[in-house]
Amino acid sequence: YTNRGIAFGQAGRVEEAIAQYRLAIGSDPGHVMARISLGKLLADEGRLDEALIHYKKALESVPDQVMAHNNIATVYAKKGEIDKAVEHLRHVLKINPDYTLARQNLGTILLRTGMTGEAVEHFRRILATDPANANALNGIGEALVAEGRRAEAGAYFRKAIEADPKNPYPLYYMGRTYLEMGEWAKAVDNLSKSVEMDGSNAEYFFWLGSAYFAQGDFRSDKEEFWHSGQNFRRAIEMGYSNPTSVFMLGNSLLHRGLYLIANRREPE
Repeated sequence: YTNRGIAFGQAGRVEEAIAQYRLAIGSDPGHVMARISLGKLLADEGRLDEALIHYKKALESVPDQVMAHNNIATVYAKKGEIDKAVEHLRHVLKINPDYTLARQNLGTILLRTGMTGEAVEHFRRILATDPANANALNGIGEALVAEGRRAEAGAYFRKAIEADPKNPYPLYYMGRTYLEMGEWAKAVDNLSKSVEMDGSNAEYFFWLGSAYFAQGDFRSDKEEFWHSGQNFRRAIEMGYSNPTSVFMLGNSLLHRGLYLIANRREPE
């Protein structure tokens, strides 16, 4: 059953994979890896409470199972229960200080909650043994941005991009850094690449729209305001419908109109 679950999961046949793992657990309730694999599939489907049940059952069989603790932390983080997530990740690192994924997850959570100093310590520890770890490089870059040290942050983002050119996150953060530094064309270039790699992230579209808008000039013959409007519209359609997104879409349409008037062109 477990092997079939793995095969179905790799083929993207999620419900069939879930069914196979349930059969495996039915024949052996203490099957730890079936519990963890089932929990991961359920968590990926947004069924967080069900996932927690299976991860905790795995811990009943093996209390120090680091993968189960790490995955529980990930679920708690998604549920906004940050203290519980941190507790599980710290426990993992006591059991196995070399578990990179748990250290990376802890660093990311600490960074998101404003504890940049400790977050950077964890990222640097990862880099001590894995200098090309793109996520750790990106994490330090984010921490430096939070401290207003944009030029230093840019150096880390560039290293992260070199380490993992197919990872959209460093490109996204590099693009935002260029945007804050007023280098519009470079911002558009990096943010466009992040959107190409991951077209499911509404935030990428919002910031790409912001970069196009910042670069625009209604007196020129460029199309930045059209591009900015398209990206803001896409972000809103994907659920990024905060007041700023709506305001910026309106601003883009306004400036697009001014551009057409200045150049005596008909709306497209």
